[in-house]
Amino acid sequence: MKTFFGFLLSAFAMLSGPSFAQSTLDPSVVLLNRQSVSLASSVYGYVSGQTLVLDLIAQQHPDLAPDTERLKALFSAAYGDPSARAYAVLMAAIPDAEQRDGMLSQMVAQLDGTLRRSYSRDESIAFLQEVQARIQGQIASPVLEGILWLKYAEQPGAEIAERRYREFSSKGLPKSLGSTVNLKVPVSWLGKDGDRPHVVQSWTNQNGTGGIFIALMIRDVGPAPITDADIKEAFDHPDWDDFMVGGGELIEAKPVVIENRSAIRIDQTANMQRLDVTLPTVMRSYVVPQGTNLVFLQCMAFADPTKPSVDELPPDYGRMTSVCDTVANTIVFPDDY
Repeated sequence: MKTFFGFLLSAFAMLSGPSFAQSTLDPSVVLLNRQSVSLASSVYGYVSGQTLVLDLIAQQHPDLAPDTERLKALFSAAYGDPSARAYAVLMAAIPDAEQRDGMLSQMVAQLDGTLRRSYSRDESIAFLQEVQARIQGQIASPVLEGILWLKYAEQPGAEIAERRYREFSSKGLPKSLGSTVNLKVPVSWLGKDGDRPHVVQSWTNQNGTGGIFIALMIRDVGPAPITDADIKEAFDHPDWDDFMVGGGELIEAKPVVIENRSAIRIDQTANMQRLDVTLPTVMRSYVVPQGTNLVFLQCMAFADPTKPSVDELPPDYGRMTSVCDTVANTIVFPDDY
């Protein structure tokens, strides 16, 4: 009988074939770095370990085999075949097949040595129940975030649409300047307190390892409350310099409505300078008045850093604007009600 270890080794050859490539994600939408590759490896190991235990349960308790197969199918359907998508990231990060498969072989050997044993019937039923809970989203961090990142890498806004989100509120936070703003962000985006005076909170895709960013900012522009008429006047006599980053170039300014109030959506490109490095950047900002405050939802993605300027919109522009629009559409000002 072929061991699980041997099975995965032979499967690696099949995984690199055309049929596998067609079923997985496009690695160009992933920002590869040490942290993101580590996260993909964790996902791969997690799902491989789960599959091993399910297969052992099916072998040791044949009457439970239909349940193990059903759960494997449900898990894959719920999370978009995370093992295959994680492997696509590893292929892109480690193009040398011998090195990559050697690393994965070591991982599989460790799993096999740890998990291969006899499982009692009670243990088996408990594990099946645990897998069912995992399908419902009960997976420890950061594996859950990694799985969801891989599933929604091409369409990050869909993560919110499919109710995989966390709720954030600025209520009571020092940088909120008295404004309470509620919104939803994808589970797979890592949030942190803003490190600048007006930044209330920021989030980064790929559980903090990616290159798309969202920030909630609030500025007091008093003394008088900002009205719909003020927003209309901004478009009657457009001067967007106050909304542009240094050296930014306007793509488009557009009137929108958020929470039944007039607001502004601004797209721009800019070449941001960090020490001696130029970072071509594209941004979308939503500017929403609340009393004497302006609430900014600022979304940003980097273009090709090897180019000296933003001479074309980067591939991440569409993904960034899509998730930005989705998050903006969740904004609620609860004090209005």
